[in-house]
Amino acid sequence: STARRLTILLVVWGLIGLWHGAAWNFLLWGLYYGILAMGEKFLWGKALAGLPRAIQHLYAVVLIFLGCFLFRSESLEQVLTFGPYLFGLGDSLWCDQATFLLLEYRWELVIAVVACLPLVPWLKKRLPPVVLPLAALGLSGLSLLFLVGTGYSPFLYFQF
Repeated sequence: STARRLTILLVVWGLIGLWHGAAWNFLLWGLYYGILAMGEKFLWGKALAGLPRAIQHLYAVVLIFLGCFLFRSESLEQVLTFGPYLFGLGDSLWCDQATFLLLEYRWELVIAVVACLPLVPWLKKRLPPVVLPLAALGLSGLSLLFLVGTGYSPFLYFQF
């Protein structure tokens, strides 16, 4: 039945969250994706599929970003403290740390925005086949250099 499928989805995603760590933010992360899966399967999935690809892409980026926020938060308190700022509900819309981070990672942000545009398929049609894989390899190398250059950055799962 539908109720059983909904329950199974929620339980499985809740367990996936707990598998990542015994903390409230991981349980919330799992339940968040469980609710999204339920909604897409039973409520808004067909309507979403009928929207333009750009809207579907924006939907995915925003919801994945929120999921990453839940996952990387160190505690439930941090989620509740900083969560409202994601929606402009904090005491200010901008701070010095935001300026610092925007300037520190400006080139990564530019590359990420360009990579999200439909520029890549357009380039595939116009460039020799070897250019894009070489560019991806070069960007991967640059990412690795930036990661190594920022100091100690342990593998995420070693922190549990």
